[in-house]
Amino acid sequence: MDKANPFTGFLESEKEDCLSKANGLAKDNRQDEADMQKIRANVFGIFATLSRTAEERFPDSQAQFLREQIEKISRAWEESLSAAESRGDPINAMKERVKLDAIAEIGAYYAHTVEGTSHGK
Repeated sequence: MDKANPFTGFLESEKEDCLSKANGLAKDNRQDEADMQKIRANVFGIFATLSRTAEERFPDSQAQFLREQIEKISRAWEESLSAAESRGDPINAMKERVKLDAIAEIGAYYAHTVEGTSHGK
């Protein structure tokens, strides 16, 4: 875990865990599940990058920047889920649900560890 920024460390650790799970699932010929783990890994990777960016570019408003990004991206993915469901596209709907589940986990961890609250997105 990143000692300088525990939130980034959490995100990187989760990303690596998801990729490890994806590799194991792929070896077991469970490619659909492996693909979902890769999507989760990507979400954690996106937020690790955002966290590093916030630390570098917005040191005085890092928490606000990250909270705004979590909320903004969540809304976009919720819209994508709604669109996939209205098109009758279960595969893309499932991908959006996986992304939303991961971002909910990120939001909850962020709220608890960074903001010091017990609620998350």
